[in-house]
Amino acid sequence: MSEKVYIYHSDLSSFKLKALNWFWLGFFMYSFFFTVSSRPGVNNQLTQLFQLLGIGVMVVSAISFINFKVNNKYLLVLIRLYFFWLITIILRGYTTDYGFIKRILFDAWFGVFLYASPLFLFFPKNLAAYKRFFDVAFIFGFISIGLWFINRDFVLTESIKESDGKGIVETIARNFSIPIEVLLITYFYHPKWKKIVAWGVFFITLFVAVTAGRRGLIIMTVAPAVVAYIVYLYKARVKLFVIVGSVAVGIFLMDYGLRIYTENDTFRYLRQRGMVDTRGGVEEMFFQDMKTIDWIIGRGMNGEYWCPGIEEGTDTGYRIVIETDFLQIILKGGIISLALLLFISIPPIFLGLFRSKNYLTKGAAAWIFLELLNMYPATTNTFSLHYAFFWIAIGMCYSPQIRNLPEAYIKAYFKKKDNKSFLSHFI
Repeated sequence: MSEKVYIYHSDLSSFKLKALNWFWLGFFMYSFFFTVSSRPGVNNQLTQLFQLLGIGVMVVSAISFINFKVNNKYLLVLIRLYFFWLITIILRGYTTDYGFIKRILFDAWFGVFLYASPLFLFFPKNLAAYKRFFDVAFIFGFISIGLWFINRDFVLTESIKESDGKGIVETIARNFSIPIEVLLITYFYHPKWKKIVAWGVFFITLFVAVTAGRRGLIIMTVAPAVVAYIVYLYKARVKLFVIVGSVAVGIFLMDYGLRIYTENDTFRYLRQRGMVDTRGGVEEMFFQDMKTIDWIIGRGMNGEYWCPGIEEGTDTGYRIVIETDFLQIILKGGIISLALLLFISIPPIFLGLFRSKNYLTKGAAAWIFLELLNMYPATTNTFSLHYAFFWIAIGMCYSPQIRNLPEAYIKAYFKKKDNKSFLSHFI
Protein backbone atom coordinates (compact mmCIF):
# COMPACT_ATOMS: atom_id res chain seq x y z
CA MET A 1 0.00 0.00 0.00
CA SER A 2 1.41 3.37 -1.02
CA GLU A 3 2.18 6.24 1.34
CA LYS A 4 -0.55 8.24 -0.39
CA VAL A 5 -3.16 5.63 0.55
CA TYR A 6 -1.88 5.62 4.15
CA ILE A 7 -2.35 9.37 4.38
CA TYR A 8 -5.82 9.18 2.80
CA HIS A 9 -6.98 6.72 5.44
CA SER A 10 -5.41 8.70 8.28
CA ASP A 11 -6.20 12.36 7.89
CA LEU A 12 -9.56 14.10 7.66
CA SER A 13 -10.15 17.59 6.35
CA SER A 14 -10.59 20.28 8.97
CA PHE A 15 -14.16 20.91 7.80
CA LYS A 16 -15.19 17.26 8.03
CA LEU A 17 -13.49 16.83 11.39
CA LYS A 18 -15.41 19.80 12.80
CA ALA A 19 -18.64 18.42 11.35
CA LEU A 20 -17.86 15.04 12.91
CA ASN A 21 -17.28 16.67 16.28
CA TRP A 22 -20.53 18.57 16.05
CA PHE A 23 -22.32 15.32 15.24
CA TRP A 24 -20.93 13.64 18.35
CA LEU A 25 -21.91 16.67 20.40
CA GLY A 26 -25.48 16.34 19.13
CA PHE A 27 -25.37 12.60 19.77
CA PHE A 28 -24.22 13.27 23.32
CA MET A 29 -27.06 15.75 23.93
CA TYR A 30 -29.64 13.29 22.63
CA SER A 31 -28.24 10.35 24.65
CA PHE A 32 -27.55 12.33 27.83
CA PHE A 33 -31.01 13.83 28.16
CA PHE A 34 -32.64 10.52 27.27
CA THR A 35 -30.66 8.99 30.13
CA VAL A 36 -31.57 11.85 32.48
CA SER A 37 -35.25 11.38 31.63
CA SER A 38 -35.13 7.81 33.01
CA ARG A 39 -34.95 9.29 36.51
CA PRO A 40 -38.35 9.96 38.13
CA GLY A 41 -39.34 13.56 38.73
CA VAL A 42 -37.39 15.01 35.81
CA ASN A 43 -39.03 17.66 33.61
CA ASN A 44 -39.51 15.64 30.41
CA GLN A 45 -40.47 18.70 28.38
CA LEU A 46 -37.08 20.24 29.11
CA THR A 47 -35.13 17.04 28.39
CA GLN A 48 -37.02 16.53 25.14
CA LEU A 49 -36.25 20.09 24.10
CA PHE A 50 -32.51 19.36 24.44
CA GLN A 51 -32.98 16.04 22.66
CA LEU A 52 -34.66 17.88 19.80
CA LEU A 53 -31.71 20.26 19.63
CA GLY A 54 -29.38 17.27 19.58
CA ILE A 55 -31.34 15.76 16.68
CA GLY A 56 -30.96 18.97 14.70
CA VAL A 57 -27.20 19.12 15.32
CA MET A 58 -26.78 15.47 14.32
CA VAL A 59 -28.76 15.76 11.09
CA VAL A 60 -27.18 19.00 9.89
CA SER A 61 -23.60 17.93 10.67
CA ALA A 62 -23.95 14.37 9.31
CA ILE A 63 -24.82 15.71 5.86
CA SER A 64 -21.31 17.17 5.66
CA PHE A 65 -19.33 13.94 6.01
CA ILE A 66 -21.48 10.86 5.31
CA ASN A 67 -20.33 9.04 2.18
CA PHE A 68 -22.74 6.48 0.73
CA LYS A 69 -20.18 4.94 -1.58
CA VAL A 70 -19.82 1.18 -1.03
CA ASN A 71 -17.12 -0.70 -2.92
CA ASN A 72 -18.03 -4.19 -1.72
CA LYS A 73 -20.75 -5.52 -4.08
CA TYR A 74 -22.02 -8.08 -1.56
CA LEU A 75 -22.45 -5.39 1.08
CA LEU A 76 -23.94 -2.94 -1.44
CA VAL A 77 -26.76 -5.32 -2.39
CA LEU A 78 -27.53 -6.33 1.20
CA ILE A 79 -27.42 -2.84 2.69
CA ARG A 80 -29.81 -1.56 0.04
CA LEU A 81 -32.21 -4.40 0.78
CA TYR A 82 -31.81 -3.79 4.52
CA PHE A 83 -32.56 -0.07 4.29
CA PHE A 84 -35.57 -0.79 2.09
CA TRP A 85 -36.85 -3.27 4.66
CA LEU A 86 -36.24 -0.88 7.56
CA ILE A 87 -38.29 1.77 5.76
CA THR A 88 -41.17 -0.71 5.40
CA ILE A 89 -40.95 -1.43 9.13
CA ILE A 90 -41.23 2.29 9.90
CA LEU A 91 -44.13 2.81 7.49
CA ARG A 92 -46.04 -0.23 8.74
CA GLY A 93 -45.79 1.04 12.30
CA TYR A 94 -46.29 4.77 11.75
CA THR A 95 -49.34 6.65 13.00
CA THR A 96 -50.12 10.35 13.37
CA ASP A 97 -50.92 10.00 17.07
CA TYR A 98 -49.13 12.75 19.01
CA GLY A 99 -48.04 10.47 21.84
CA PHE A 100 -46.66 7.95 19.36
CA ILE A 101 -44.67 10.60 17.48
CA LYS A 102 -43.17 11.87 20.75
CA ARG A 103 -42.21 8.35 21.76
CA ILE A 104 -40.45 7.44 18.52
CA LEU A 105 -38.60 10.78 18.44
CA PHE A 106 -37.32 10.78 22.01
CA ASP A 107 -36.98 7.07 22.82
CA ALA A 108 -33.32 6.50 21.99
CA TRP A 109 -33.60 2.74 22.31
CA PHE A 110 -36.76 1.78 20.47
CA GLY A 111 -37.70 4.93 18.59
CA VAL A 112 -37.30 5.75 14.93
CA PHE A 113 -33.57 6.57 15.20
CA LEU A 114 -32.85 2.91 15.90
CA TYR A 115 -33.63 2.31 12.22
CA ALA A 116 -31.16 5.02 11.23
CA SER A 117 -28.29 3.31 13.09
CA PRO A 118 -26.97 1.52 9.96
CA LEU A 119 -26.04 4.97 8.63
CA PHE A 120 -22.98 4.75 10.90
CA LEU A 121 -21.70 2.29 8.31
CA PHE A 122 -21.16 5.27 5.99
CA PHE A 123 -19.11 7.33 8.45
CA PRO A 124 -15.55 8.18 7.32
CA LYS A 125 -13.39 5.07 7.16
CA ASN A 126 -10.44 6.94 8.49
CA LEU A 127 -8.06 6.77 11.46
CA ALA A 128 -8.88 10.36 12.40
CA ALA A 129 -12.58 9.46 12.60
CA TYR A 130 -11.83 6.32 14.63
CA LYS A 131 -9.60 8.25 17.00
CA ARG A 132 -12.39 10.74 17.52
CA PHE A 133 -14.82 7.92 18.27
CA PHE A 134 -12.46 6.55 20.93
CA ASP A 135 -12.31 10.05 22.44
CA VAL A 136 -16.11 10.16 22.55
CA ALA A 137 -16.33 6.67 24.10
CA PHE A 138 -13.88 7.78 26.79
CA ILE A 139 -15.86 10.96 27.52
CA PHE A 140 -19.10 8.98 27.75
CA GLY A 141 -17.49 6.52 30.15
CA PHE A 142 -16.01 9.25 32.31
CA ILE A 143 -19.39 11.00 32.52
CA SER A 144 -20.98 7.71 33.56
CA ILE A 145 -19.03 7.90 36.83
CA GLY A 146 -20.85 11.14 37.64
CA LEU A 147 -24.18 9.67 36.57
CA TRP A 148 -23.69 6.66 38.85
CA PHE A 149 -22.85 9.00 41.73
CA ILE A 150 -25.82 11.31 41.14
CA ASN A 151 -28.23 8.37 40.90
CA ARG A 152 -26.69 6.34 43.73
CA ASP A 153 -29.91 6.56 45.72
CA PHE A 154 -31.67 4.62 42.95
CA VAL A 155 -29.01 2.11 41.94
CA LEU A 156 -27.68 1.08 45.36
CA THR A 157 -30.88 0.81 47.38
CA GLU A 158 -34.03 -1.28 47.50
CA SER A 159 -35.40 0.74 44.57
CA ILE A 160 -33.34 -1.42 42.21
CA LYS A 161 -36.16 -3.92 42.50
CA GLU A 162 -38.58 -1.41 41.08
CA SER A 163 -38.92 -0.40 37.44
CA ASP A 164 -37.43 3.06 38.08
CA GLY A 165 -34.23 1.68 39.57
CA LYS A 166 -33.88 -0.97 36.89
CA GLY A 167 -34.43 1.59 34.16
CA ILE A 168 -31.75 3.94 35.48
CA VAL A 169 -29.22 1.12 35.89
CA GLU A 170 -29.75 -0.20 32.38
CA THR A 171 -29.85 3.24 30.74
CA ILE A 172 -26.66 4.59 32.31
CA ALA A 173 -24.77 1.35 31.74
CA ARG A 174 -25.72 0.84 28.10
CA ASN A 175 -25.65 4.47 27.00
CA PHE A 176 -22.53 5.63 28.82
CA SER A 177 -20.53 2.94 30.65
CA ILE A 178 -20.28 -0.03 28.29
CA PRO A 179 -19.01 1.89 25.20
CA ILE A 180 -15.76 2.79 27.01
CA GLU A 181 -14.88 -0.91 27.00
CA VAL A 182 -13.97 -0.45 23.33
CA LEU A 183 -10.79 1.07 24.77
CA LEU A 184 -10.09 -2.16 26.66
CA ILE A 185 -10.32 -4.29 23.51
CA THR A 186 -8.03 -1.87 21.65
CA TYR A 187 -5.93 -1.06 24.73
CA PHE A 188 -2.54 -0.87 22.96
CA TYR A 189 -3.63 2.27 21.05
CA HIS A 190 -4.52 4.32 24.13
CA PRO A 191 -2.51 6.03 26.90
CA LYS A 192 -2.28 4.34 30.28
CA TRP A 193 -4.39 6.90 32.14
CA LYS A 194 -7.32 6.32 29.78
CA LYS A 195 -7.06 2.56 30.29
CA ILE A 196 -7.10 3.05 34.06
CA VAL A 197 -10.29 5.11 33.80
CA ALA A 198 -11.83 2.50 31.49
CA TRP A 199 -11.09 -0.28 33.99
CA GLY A 200 -12.51 1.89 36.76
CA VAL A 201 -15.75 2.38 34.85
CA PHE A 202 -15.85 -1.36 34.16
CA PHE A 203 -15.62 -2.30 37.84
CA ILE A 204 -18.18 0.33 38.90
CA THR A 205 -20.63 -0.86 36.25
CA LEU A 206 -20.09 -4.51 37.12
CA PHE A 207 -20.66 -3.78 40.81
CA VAL A 208 -23.90 -1.94 40.09
CA ALA A 209 -25.10 -4.65 37.68
CA VAL A 210 -24.42 -7.38 40.27
CA THR A 211 -26.05 -5.36 43.05
CA ALA A 212 -29.10 -4.76 40.89
CA GLY A 213 -29.26 -8.40 39.83
CA ARG A 214 -29.21 -7.49 36.12
CA ARG A 215 -27.93 -10.73 34.67
CA GLY A 216 -27.99 -9.65 31.02
CA LEU A 217 -26.15 -6.46 31.91
CA ILE A 218 -23.51 -8.45 33.79
CA ILE A 219 -22.81 -10.44 30.62
CA MET A 220 -22.68 -7.30 28.47
CA THR A 221 -20.24 -5.71 30.92
CA VAL A 222 -17.94 -8.68 31.44
CA ALA A 223 -17.71 -9.95 27.84
CA PRO A 224 -15.55 -7.08 26.45
CA ALA A 225 -13.19 -7.36 29.43
CA VAL A 226 -12.79 -11.09 28.73
CA VAL A 227 -11.97 -10.34 25.09
CA ALA A 228 -9.46 -7.70 26.23
CA TYR A 229 -7.78 -10.30 28.45
CA ILE A 230 -7.64 -12.81 25.57
CA VAL A 231 -6.00 -10.18 23.36
CA TYR A 232 -3.54 -9.34 26.12
CA LEU A 233 -2.74 -13.03 26.60
CA TYR A 234 -2.21 -13.48 22.86
CA LYS A 235 0.17 -10.53 22.69
CA ALA A 236 2.01 -11.30 25.95
CA ARG A 237 5.67 -12.15 25.46
CA VAL A 238 5.92 -14.44 28.47
CA LYS A 239 2.69 -16.40 27.96
CA LEU A 240 3.41 -19.21 30.42
CA PHE A 241 4.03 -16.75 33.26
CA VAL A 242 0.88 -14.80 32.38
CA ILE A 243 -1.24 -17.96 32.18
CA VAL A 244 0.00 -19.41 35.47
CA GLY A 245 -0.32 -16.04 37.19
CA SER A 246 -3.82 -15.54 35.79
CA VAL A 247 -4.98 -18.98 36.94
CA ALA A 248 -3.61 -18.36 40.45
CA VAL A 249 -5.20 -14.93 40.70
CA GLY A 250 -8.42 -16.26 39.17
CA ILE A 251 -8.73 -19.07 41.72
CA PHE A 252 -8.11 -16.64 44.58
CA LEU A 253 -10.65 -14.13 43.26
CA MET A 254 -13.25 -16.84 42.64
CA ASP A 255 -12.86 -18.20 46.15
CA TYR A 256 -12.86 -14.76 47.75
CA GLY A 257 -15.67 -13.52 45.53
CA LEU A 258 -17.83 -16.57 46.21
CA ARG A 259 -17.53 -16.03 49.96
CA ILE A 260 -18.46 -12.35 49.60
CA TYR A 261 -21.31 -13.22 47.24
CA THR A 262 -22.84 -15.76 49.62
CA GLU A 263 -22.33 -13.77 52.83
CA ASN A 264 -22.59 -10.09 51.89
CA ASP A 265 -26.06 -8.52 51.89
CA THR A 266 -25.09 -6.34 48.91
CA PHE A 267 -25.63 -9.26 46.56
CA ARG A 268 -28.84 -10.49 48.15
CA TYR A 269 -31.02 -9.47 45.23
CA LEU A 270 -28.85 -11.32 42.72
CA ARG A 271 -28.91 -14.42 44.95
CA GLN A 272 -32.70 -14.21 45.11
CA ARG A 273 -32.98 -14.05 41.35
CA GLY A 274 -30.24 -16.66 40.88
CA MET A 275 -31.15 -18.96 38.03
CA VAL A 276 -34.84 -18.06 38.18
CA ASP A 277 -36.32 -18.03 34.69
CA THR A 278 -37.82 -14.56 34.31
CA ARG A 279 -38.19 -14.72 30.52
CA GLY A 280 -39.57 -18.17 29.76
CA GLY A 281 -43.16 -17.10 30.39
CA VAL A 282 -42.76 -13.92 28.35
CA GLU A 283 -41.24 -15.81 25.42
CA GLU A 284 -44.00 -18.43 25.60
CA MET A 285 -46.66 -15.70 25.38
CA PHE A 286 -44.75 -14.18 22.46
CA PHE A 287 -44.69 -17.50 20.59
CA GLN A 288 -48.39 -18.02 21.18
CA ASP A 289 -49.36 -14.57 19.93
CA MET A 290 -47.22 -14.49 16.78
CA LYS A 291 -48.79 -15.77 13.55
CA THR A 292 -46.88 -17.21 10.60
CA ILE A 293 -46.96 -13.95 8.65
CA ASP A 294 -45.73 -12.08 11.75
CA TRP A 295 -42.72 -14.39 12.00
CA ILE A 296 -41.87 -13.67 8.36
CA ILE A 297 -42.37 -9.89 8.08
CA GLY A 298 -42.96 -8.71 11.65
CA ARG A 299 -45.58 -6.28 12.93
CA GLY A 300 -43.89 -2.98 12.13
CA MET A 301 -42.20 -0.35 14.24
CA ASN A 302 -45.13 -0.15 16.64
CA GLY A 303 -45.61 -3.93 16.78
CA GLU A 304 -46.93 -5.40 20.01
CA TYR A 305 -47.56 -8.84 21.46
CA TRP A 306 -50.05 -10.03 24.07
CA CYS A 307 -48.34 -10.54 27.43
CA PRO A 308 -50.50 -9.42 30.37
CA GLY A 309 -49.21 -8.89 33.90
CA ILE A 310 -45.65 -7.95 32.93
CA GLU A 311 -45.60 -4.30 31.90
CA GLU A 312 -46.15 -1.92 34.80
CA GLY A 313 -48.37 1.11 34.32
CA THR A 314 -50.48 -0.35 31.50
CA ASP A 315 -53.83 -2.12 31.47
CA THR A 316 -53.79 -3.21 27.84
CA GLY A 317 -51.76 -6.38 28.34
CA TYR A 318 -49.70 -5.61 25.23
CA ARG A 319 -45.94 -5.01 25.17
CA ILE A 320 -43.83 -3.34 22.47
CA VAL A 321 -40.53 -4.78 23.75
CA ILE A 322 -39.30 -8.29 24.43
CA GLU A 323 -35.95 -8.45 26.20
CA THR A 324 -34.48 -11.09 23.87
CA ASP A 325 -33.12 -9.05 20.96
CA PHE A 326 -33.45 -11.77 18.33
CA LEU A 327 -37.18 -11.91 19.09
CA GLN A 328 -37.40 -8.10 19.30
CA ILE A 329 -36.06 -7.81 15.75
CA ILE A 330 -38.52 -10.48 14.58
CA LEU A 331 -41.39 -8.70 16.36
CA LYS A 332 -40.76 -5.52 14.38
CA GLY A 333 -39.37 -6.79 11.06
CA GLY A 334 -39.70 -10.55 11.03
CA ILE A 335 -37.15 -13.19 10.14
CA ILE A 336 -36.40 -11.18 7.00
CA SER A 337 -35.02 -8.33 9.11
CA LEU A 338 -32.98 -10.66 11.32
CA ALA A 339 -31.58 -12.57 8.35
CA LEU A 340 -30.50 -9.39 6.55
CA LEU A 341 -28.77 -8.13 9.70
CA LEU A 342 -26.90 -11.42 10.17
CA PHE A 343 -25.92 -11.67 6.49
CA ILE A 344 -24.44 -8.16 6.75
CA SER A 345 -22.71 -8.52 10.13
CA ILE A 346 -21.28 -12.07 10.19
CA PRO A 347 -18.83 -11.82 7.21
CA PRO A 348 -16.93 -8.80 8.65
CA ILE A 349 -16.19 -10.83 11.79
CA PHE A 350 -14.18 -13.29 9.69
CA LEU A 351 -12.68 -10.52 7.55
CA GLY A 352 -11.54 -8.59 10.61
CA LEU A 353 -10.18 -11.59 12.50
CA PHE A 354 -8.54 -13.57 9.68
CA ARG A 355 -8.04 -11.14 6.78
CA SER A 356 -6.52 -8.24 8.66
CA LYS A 357 -2.98 -7.01 9.28
CA ASN A 358 -3.79 -4.95 12.37
CA TYR A 359 -5.48 -5.28 15.75
CA LEU A 360 -7.72 -2.30 15.14
CA THR A 361 -9.93 -4.26 12.76
CA LYS A 362 -9.53 -7.42 14.86
CA GLY A 363 -10.89 -5.45 17.82
CA ALA A 364 -13.71 -4.15 15.62
CA ALA A 365 -14.56 -7.71 14.58
CA ALA A 366 -14.59 -8.76 18.24
CA TRP A 367 -17.04 -5.94 19.04
CA ILE A 368 -19.37 -7.06 16.22
CA PHE A 369 -19.25 -10.61 17.58
CA LEU A 370 -20.02 -9.41 21.12
CA GLU A 371 -22.99 -7.34 19.96
CA LEU A 372 -24.44 -10.39 18.20
CA LEU A 373 -23.68 -12.59 21.21
CA ASN A 374 -25.42 -10.16 23.56
CA MET A 375 -28.58 -10.22 21.47
CA TYR A 376 -29.85 -13.15 23.52
CA PRO A 377 -29.53 -11.81 27.08
CA ALA A 378 -30.30 -8.18 26.16
CA THR A 379 -31.59 -5.78 23.54
CA THR A 380 -28.41 -4.39 22.01
CA ASN A 381 -30.06 -2.98 18.88
CA THR A 382 -30.66 0.53 20.18
CA PHE A 383 -29.68 4.03 19.13
CA SER A 384 -26.67 4.11 21.43
CA LEU A 385 -22.92 4.56 21.26
CA HIS A 386 -22.07 0.87 21.59
CA TYR A 387 -24.47 0.01 18.73
CA ALA A 388 -23.08 2.90 16.68
CA PHE A 389 -19.65 1.29 16.93
CA PHE A 390 -21.20 -2.01 15.81
CA TRP A 391 -21.96 -0.40 12.43
CA ILE A 392 -18.73 1.61 12.32
CA ALA A 393 -16.86 -1.65 12.96
CA ILE A 394 -18.73 -3.35 10.11
CA GLY A 395 -17.56 -0.58 7.77
CA MET A 396 -13.99 -0.96 9.06
CA CYS A 397 -13.89 -4.71 8.50
CA TYR A 398 -15.40 -4.54 5.02
CA SER A 399 -12.72 -2.01 4.00
CA PRO A 400 -9.60 -3.77 2.63
CA GLN A 401 -7.66 -0.50 2.94
CA ILE A 402 -8.30 -0.28 6.69
CA ARG A 403 -7.69 -4.01 7.22
CA ASN A 404 -4.34 -3.78 5.41
CA LEU A 405 -2.97 -0.77 7.25
CA PRO A 406 0.22 -1.90 9.06
CA GLU A 407 0.00 -2.25 12.82
CA ALA A 408 3.08 -0.08 13.34
CA TYR A 409 1.53 2.72 11.27
CA ILE A 410 -1.72 2.69 13.25
CA LYS A 411 0.10 2.66 16.60
CA ALA A 412 2.25 5.59 15.51
CA TYR A 413 -0.83 7.51 14.42
CA PHE A 414 -2.75 6.97 17.66
CA LYS A 415 0.27 7.81 19.80
CA LYS A 416 0.90 10.99 17.82
CA LYS A 417 0.65 14.01 20.10
CA ASP A 418 -2.31 16.22 19.41
CA ASN A 419 -1.92 19.56 21.13
CA LYS A 420 -5.52 20.57 20.49
CA SER A 421 -8.16 19.62 22.97
CA PHE A 422 -11.40 17.99 21.85
CA LEU A 423 -13.39 21.19 22.43
CA SER A 424 -10.90 23.27 20.44
CA HIS A 425 -11.92 21.41 17.29
CA PHE A 426 -15.31 23.13 17.42
CA ILE A 427 -13.71 26.54 16.98
